[in-house]
Amino acid sequence: MRILGIDVSRNWAIVVLLCEFPTVSPLQYSKSIKEPIKGYPRIKGNVQLNEIAYKLECSAEAIEIIKSLDADAIILEPTGYWYASFWVNCAKKLGLDIYWISHQQTKINRQHYFKTKNKDDYLGSAEKVAQGIMLLSANNLSPK
Repeated sequence: MRILGIDVSRNWAIVVLLCEFPTVSPLQYSKSIKEPIKGYPRIKGNVQLNEIAYKLECSAEAIEIIKSLDADAIILEPTGYWYASFWVNCAKKLGLDIYWISHQQTKINRQHYFKTKNKDDYLGSAEKVAQGIMLLSANNLSPK
């Protein structure tokens, strides 16, 4: 299953692709990912940050990039409906399954699997959310 974890901001998002559960611990996997370009929040346009992460603005080009990633599903936190609505509509347009993970469950996963309470680490919680779908049972996820 190819999953896009999405950490939304006002008019852009960090999108992280996860194709399989990591063969090492989630913490080790997270540390093995290259750090993204410095100052990426200020970069205009759509940009690939490292081997699995993208900074995408709300645009038609971003939809094409998501389409090219050939994902099966997206997972995101219910961070303000207006911020997430572009990405949810994009997923619907592309026929992707949509999963919501609660803020509380994201916090629990972050602390348990990644030993951090910092929700603003260098990629936000997107890679944690993407990995979270593989760590949680279907009872913890609410498809929409």
